[in-house]
Amino acid sequence: MAKLDPDLLTQRYGTPFPLPVELLERGNTALETILAHRSVRHYVDKPLEPGVLELLVATAESASTSSNLHCYSIIAVQNPERKAALSELCGKQKHIVDAPLFLLFCADLARLKQICEQQSGPSDGLDYAEMFVMAIVDAALAAQNLVTAAESLGLGTCYIGGARNHPKEISAFLDLPAKVFVVFGLTIGYPIRDADEVKPRLPQEHGILHHETYSADFHPALIRYEDAMKDFNSTMPGREGRGWLAQTARRVGTPEALGADRPKIKEFLTEIGMDLL
Repeated sequence: MAKLDPDLLTQRYGTPFPLPVELLERGNTALETILAHRSVRHYVDKPLEPGVLELLVATAESASTSSNLHCYSIIAVQNPERKAALSELCGKQKHIVDAPLFLLFCADLARLKQICEQQSGPSDGLDYAEMFVMAIVDAALAAQNLVTAAESLGLGTCYIGGARNHPKEISAFLDLPAKVFVVFGLTIGYPIRDADEVKPRLPQEHGILHHETYSADFHPALIRYEDAMKDFNSTMPGREGRGWLAQTARRVGTPEALGADRPKIKEFLTEIGMDLL
């Protein structure tokens, strides 16, 4: 078995990341696929092979689902005109048009509502925030399984949070029933080689990984990450010198910065029967 390439970890954190030799010796394709993940926004003009979509959905359904409730649905869009219309609703992101497949992952409580009605029983639990959280978790777990599987097949992917930009319009476009909400989209296709880079992530120490209890001593990790992102952006035309801290503060600083109609999502959820008690 081939050793795990330490450069994958260096790219992931923007700095050398030491691991014990015995762990590097245990390299495998699953680790390599996951560590090499990148958001792909540039695709070859090539359709997916027959059966690939169904295989990918099988991997999504192989993810854990809370209480075996399957609180999510996936809508596959391949029609060029419909992808173009969805691109407009999702912030005019061109890779939605260019990718041969656009998936929309939905938090879906409508199916459970129907089951309760068929069983002639109440469905009051569906009105609580816990069920909405459960549905979002189910959708995210399924999507990440699918992403890893897609990348293992040589495909590229990109999550599209812009699918929440105009929830009312996108819901009507997809003919969604009450209690179904688009959480995010996902483009899938064959990537143009080396067109997209691996973006560094926040350091584990003082950042993501906490031992035993939570630590709020973020400063060392934030400074290291600021430097790593400046180095990363220095290779990107138009982004030279751009760090992470100021951009992050702007992104969450005001409701308007959240984007389009996203600050109104709670109101829309009430409209579609997700009152979140």
